[in-house]
Amino acid sequence: MFPASILSTPVTVFIIALVVSFTIYLIGGKIAPKSKGAKEKYEPYACGQELPAEKFSVLIGLFNYATVFMIFDVVAFVLILSMGFPFVSPIREIFLLYCLILLASLSILLRGRD
Repeated sequence: MFPASILSTPVTVFIIALVVSFTIYLIGGKIAPKSKGAKEKYEPYACGQELPAEKFSVLIGLFNYATVFMIFDVVAFVLILSMGFPFVSPIREIFLLYCLILLASLSILLRGRD
């Protein structure tokens, strides 16, 4: 491979872009004005009230359903993209594969509730 063709590959261009952006970020951090670190800047209210930190519980029950929805959504999107021409692709096999993935994920979800 010639040097010009090596520099034009997507991986090389991506690495060069990362290095350039990181360099610009570092230079910007060095020349940017420094903050004074005022305590009031990090207060939750501008009026200066000091309130105690509040503890609250996060309900994670809906995360299971959100995860299942995300899996189904991604699988459906991948299946749609992989179909190509709708009249040529085997629709029945794709539908059966989707149903198998659906049943497998539902069994995993229901097994995790025990």
